[in-house]
Amino acid sequence: MPDVHPYAKELAQKIGASSKRQVSIKARTLLKGFGYFRRTATIIQEINRQLEQCNLACDFNLVYPHDLDHRVGIRLAAAGPKQELQAASIQSGIGQKVDPITASVAATVEIFTDFGSGSGFIVHPDGLVVTGRHVINNEEGIALRKVKVCLFPQQKNEKTVEGTVFRSHRRLDFALLWLDGPGPYPILPLGDPQQARHTQTVYAIGAPAGLPNTVTRGIISNPLARFNSIECLQSDAAIDRGNSGGPLVTEAGQAIGINLWGLGDFDAAKFSVPIDYLQEDIKAAIQAGREQCLKATFCPVCGFSDFTEPTWFCRNCGVQWTAREKK
Repeated sequence: MPDVHPYAKELAQKIGASSKRQVSIKARTLLKGFGYFRRTATIIQEINRQLEQCNLACDFNLVYPHDLDHRVGIRLAAAGPKQELQAASIQSGIGQKVDPITASVAATVEIFTDFGSGSGFIVHPDGLVVTGRHVINNEEGIALRKVKVCLFPQQKNEKTVEGTVFRSHRRLDFALLWLDGPGPYPILPLGDPQQARHTQTVYAIGAPAGLPNTVTRGIISNPLARFNSIECLQSDAAIDRGNSGGPLVTEAGQAIGINLWGLGDFDAAKFSVPIDYLQEDIKAAIQAGREQCLKATFCPVCGFSDFTEPTWFCRNCGVQWTAREKK
C-alpha cells in the first residue's frame, strides 16, 4: 500500500490486535496523527480515504464530534451488522464496499404527517435528522412537534419510528428532529457547499410521489444561485414532490444541500439550501444532546428552541403561547 499514511497502518495494526476490532481516540489525536491541526471537508475526506485503504471506518465528520477532545470510534469496515449501519462505511457481508451513493440512500428517510410526506437524512448516529420545514408544517404553516419517520423504506429491515421536531426556520425552510429510539443509525456525512462548482455531478435522494430510495443524477447548474432571496445550489437533478427535505449529495457521498424548491417545470432550476446555513444549529443540537433538545420549549410559529426557563411567550418572535402550542 504505497499511498497509505503510516498512521493509518498503525491504527490498522492496533485494531487488528484488539479483541473488539476497534479503538477509541480523541478526534484531535486523529487529526494530529495524520499531520493536521483543524478539520475541514478536504482534510476529513483525505483521512477517510486513508482509513478506507486499510479497510477501516470512522464516524468523524464536520459536525461530529462537536468537540475535538471527544472520542471517535475507528473500526474494521466489515466488523459486523452494527457497524454496517454507519452510512459512511457500509459494507456487504463479504467485505465488498458499497458505493457512497448507496450508503447515502441508507441514511435517507421518509417523513409522514397527517398533511403530507417528504424526505430527510440522518446526520448523527444518535438519530439527528435534517428535513424541510414545509415537510413538518400543518396546513396553517405551523410546525408540528411529532412526525412519523420511516427508516430503510421497502427494505427487509424497514421500520417506522416517531420523530420529535425541536428546531426549524421559516425563511431557510429547514427543520431538525430527533428520532425516538436508540441508535446507532446510519449517517450521511456533511460536505462543504462552498467547494461546489459548475458542472459538478450531484445526486438528489428522496421519495418523489411516495417512491422511496429514489436517486436522480444531475450537475450543479449554478453554485451561487439566488432564489427566494437566499443563496442556493442550483442543479438539474430531478426534484419533485416528496423529494423535499432530502439530501443533495456529491459523488463522495457527502450532503452539501437540502433539496427544497423547483421553479416551475424548468429542468435546470431545482434549488437546494446549502448545508452550511444550518451547520451551527446542527453543532448546537449535538452539543446539547437529544434529552436537552427535547426538553427545550419549541415555538411552532418561528421554530425557535428556548433552553432557558419557559415564559408565556416566545423570546424570539414574541408569539403568546396557547395550551396547545406550549410544548
